[in-house]
Amino acid sequence: MLLRYLVRPLETTSLLVIGFFMLGFEFALHGGLFALIMGFLMLSWFFKYAYVLLDATANGVTEPPALSTDMLNPVEQRPLMQLVICVAFGWVAYQVGGTAGIVIGALGLLYLPASMAVLGASTRALDAINPLALTRTIKGLGVYYPLILAIIGGYGVAIVLLARTDVWEQLKVAFLLFSIYSVFCVLGGALYERRHELGLEPTHTPERIAERKEQERARERHKAIDEVYGEARGGNFAAARDSLLSWLRGVDPDLLERDVRFIFGQAREWQDEAFVFVSRFLISHLIELGKTGTAVEIVDGVLGRAPAFKLGTASDTLKLASLARAAGKRSLALRILAPFETQFPGDAHTPEVVALRSEIMR
Repeated sequence: MLLRYLVRPLETTSLLVIGFFMLGFEFALHGGLFALIMGFLMLSWFFKYAYVLLDATANGVTEPPALSTDMLNPVEQRPLMQLVICVAFGWVAYQVGGTAGIVIGALGLLYLPASMAVLGASTRALDAINPLALTRTIKGLGVYYPLILAIIGGYGVAIVLLARTDVWEQLKVAFLLFSIYSVFCVLGGALYERRHELGLEPTHTPERIAERKEQERARERHKAIDEVYGEARGGNFAAARDSLLSWLRGVDPDLLERDVRFIFGQAREWQDEAFVFVSRFLISHLIELGKTGTAVEIVDGVLGRAPAFKLGTASDTLKLASLARAAGKRSLALRILAPFETQFPGDAHTPEVVALRSEIMR
């Protein structure tokens, strides 16, 4: 699971950033006094981007952020805070000395990734040194935390071994930079993957993306319904039918019935002619698609507003009554059949209607 975060610095944007900093640090190593000052600035910029990378990854952003001028502020709080924490912890371990100092130093190294993660997620220095907050973070990360420690250890060994070889210095520097960014990406990825356990709310979770898509879809649906209403109110029922059909045909089948209920809910507030047209169309469309349960539900809502509403043809009315009866809604079935003789005097289906009504009333 963490592998995709481990290699994230190999993506084009991050590789370009690594190349930029590699050249900068190479200049700082061999360019004299001015280069040392430049090296300090580059170090600040490098770690600022590292925390930006951690932020983006922890928030579920799929593409590494590009290096921008906003990141070139030499006084970035988080790298400075992390540096102060590390120096202070090392100083305490040194002052204590002996076995106790070694234990303090070991604990500092053990908690360092958690401190980086907390500082990256909350930006509060106090949280980054609070043992309770750090322990809670480690517990929330679960099995990922020992994996992160193992990855850091592996990179450390690889860096030492590479430093002892005769490969180009530029490659050594590039690998060191890649390793650091990789660790920050892994920390951000672990925070994202364990967001529920840690109580985090990233900006780019599947749930938030789905919510944004649904909001956009709701706006488009409102626009389509307003268009249908305008056409139906103006008497252009053919255009209204085409608009409704166009929307419903483009709806995901899993969302169709929910959309029909919503459209009907809006139509109940419309003028009679528009309401009648939309209701008949929705009922007919649902029956055509085999969504008989929802069709019966819409019929119930229609008769609640207009008890003498003509649901369609005589055949449609009989079918809807039969569907309501089959669904166990005997009262609704009788309400559907009640005005049949008035709506369809002398219709050939009348004997069937009378028989069905008698059967239901038994």
